[in-house]
Amino acid sequence: MIPQLPGSAISERSPLAIAPPQGFRPVLGRVSAVSLSRSGFARTRGSGGANGHTAAQHSGLRYEDKAQEWLCATLPDYVRSPWVRFVEHTEFGDDKRACVPDGLLLQPPNAFVFEIKIRHTTDAWFQLRRLYAPVIAALPRIDRVFLIEVCSSFDPSVLNPEPIARILDIERFCESPWHPYGVFVWTKS
Repeated sequence: MIPQLPGSAISERSPLAIAPPQGFRPVLGRVSAVSLSRSGFARTRGSGGANGHTAAQHSGLRYEDKAQEWLCATLPDYVRSPWVRFVEHTEFGDDKRACVPDGLLLQPPNAFVFEIKIRHTTDAWFQLRRLYAPVIAALPRIDRVFLIEVCSSFDPSVLNPEPIARILDIERFCESPWHPYGVFVWTKS
């Protein structure tokens, strides 16, 4: 039984086989040589249809920017969009790769990886569980990786391959994590 905080909820569906997003490349092998660049990833901004983004994508990027500002102000050691380089070892050889989670909070032996989406989506689970988690777990002094999807709306009917915990207080959760995968609903303040 997974412990619950008062007012929290866990979606207890059985594991599901869900197809990954088109073009998604998970980590399939052993990970080594992980290095972080805390300088962050600068996204080129545009307006309207610039950069090939749709209006919905621009809305999502605006939400992400606001959520990032809030997370940086709320969690003092939060790193926005760190560049993470690593080597993946598979039966086919070694491959130098990189990934950019939306956010990272390192509190050894714990690490918290953040993915920000305007709406709850299975895509976030694939990014968090199948790409970022194995990479961040390979960092020195990290024993446990907690995955957090930040979104403005949560639809519990969206299928997810593992149980989801609703995180009501992000600071409290990062001080005393109690579930490996959580969703934190943040609305612009």
